[in-house]
Amino acid sequence: MNDIVELKYKYDPFADALSIEQKSSFDYEESIELESNIFVDLDTDEKPVGIEILDASKVFNVNKLSLKNIKCIYMKIEVSQEIISLNFHLGIEIHNKSLIKQVDSNVVNDFNIPTMTTELATA
Repeated sequence: MNDIVELKYKYDPFADALSIEQKSSFDYEESIELESNIFVDLDTDEKPVGIEILDASKVFNVNKLSLKNIKCIYMKIEVSQEIISLNFHLGIEIHNKSLIKQVDSNVVNDFNIPTMTTELATA
C-alpha cells in the first residue's frame, strides 16, 4: 500500500481554477490533460504530483463561493499500462452543511506513464 502524500491547494475564483499539488518539493516535468478542464501534473519520474481543474465550479456543480470553503481533498490516481484512473473527492461546506463532491475519470494511457498508484490528501 502506498503512503498518502500531503497536499496543498489554491482556488482562484476569478479564473475559476483549482490548483492542487503535493506539499513536498518535486521537479515538475509536464502536465497532461485527462479530460476537458482536468490536467494532471507529473514530475521528472512521471509520478503524478498535482492536478489543475479549470472551470472548477462547473466541474463540481457548485457556485464559486462554495469553493472558497474547501474542508478536505482526497485524490487517488491509479495508472496501469492501459488506463489512467482518477478518483477525486472534494469536501466543501454549503450553508453549514458538509458535502462531498466527486469526480471520477478513466482515460487510455496514451502517455506511457508507468504503472503506479498515487494518493494525495489534505492533512
